[in-house]
Amino acid sequence: MGKALVSIIVPTYNGEKCIERCLKSLLMQSYSEIEILVVDDESTDRTSEKVKELENEDPRIKYYKINHSGVSAARNYGLSIAKGKYIMFADGDDYTEPDFVQKMVESMEDDDSIVLTICRYNRVISGQKYPIKKMLPSGKRSCEKYLVETLADPGHHYFGVVWNKIFRSEIIQKSNLRFKEHISLGEDFIFSLEYLTEKGSVNVVEDKIYNYCYQERSSLSRVLEKNIKDCQVEFENRKSIFKVYKNTFKERNIYNKYKSEIYKYWIVFFNRQNYSLKHEYNWSFEDKEGWKKQISEYTEIEKARHIVPGIYIHGHYILFLISQSLKKILKVLIEKMVIQ
Repeated sequence: MGKALVSIIVPTYNGEKCIERCLKSLLMQSYSEIEILVVDDESTDRTSEKVKELENEDPRIKYYKINHSGVSAARNYGLSIAKGKYIMFADGDDYTEPDFVQKMVESMEDDDSIVLTICRYNRVISGQKYPIKKMLPSGKRSCEKYLVETLADPGHHYFGVVWNKIFRSEIIQKSNLRFKEHISLGEDFIFSLEYLTEKGSVNVVEDKIYNYCYQERSSLSRVLEKNIKDCQVEFENRKSIFKVYKNTFKERNIYNKYKSEIYKYWIVFFNRQNYSLKHEYNWSFEDKEGWKKQISEYTEIEKARHIVPGIYIHGHYILFLISQSLKKILKVLIEKMVIQ
């Protein structure tokens, strides 16, 4: 019996600077039974030319172009045409280690009860790799236990993104599971949560086999340029995420047991917004006061501030202050290293 086919969906938009690196890293995989579905979200640069050149060299690459609709639409198109037993994802500006697919497939093939496997990854900043902290111990666990483990930091890339995971196509197609195209933040996390409504186990692979490349434009710059409308869109997205997150715990009959932990989701958001209002957003006094009032009076945040112990709320804010200071110091050090 031959190897199982793996469909790797690669959404891209104006990725001429890095799409070639991404695709070549996939073509160099030790596991060769793959189809690479590149879905171009109507790029206006030379992305299509670069992909088509590689497509001519290796038929495992298949190029598709859709009307400009966003990353979720691009991924959904990939899901609609994928032929593989397994589904994986890669972003066009990232790249993978040669054993990325092999390690993930081996995990799924070794145990039919495993519905999802997750790997560790590196952050790549200015060409240098910085491994993320170890989020979970390696090995198999129930879906319920994995959900509880996400409570440590539900907003973390490790839990939220899809490119460090491998999915069974049968489950996706049976549930007609798709990314929410009206959501611009956390759509990956919602997809993963809805996927976990199936029975089965989750496995964690220790290996750092995916390389997530930070955008050149600093996250601080993006924050400084945020306006109230940006924050309101993010707020609405977070409401959608939380609704699915809460319902997933309810479906597993573990909501009441972990209710206080689940509502820390809103404390983290509230504290981060308070920090940004004091230290980052370049808004008028009236706008800042109006935004603070809006989030303070939101029902779920009010509920969170009653459910979650005050010592956690204040402790989290202090730790967040410290972490932001350390990040700024680290950024300066990395920039100095790059210059040297």
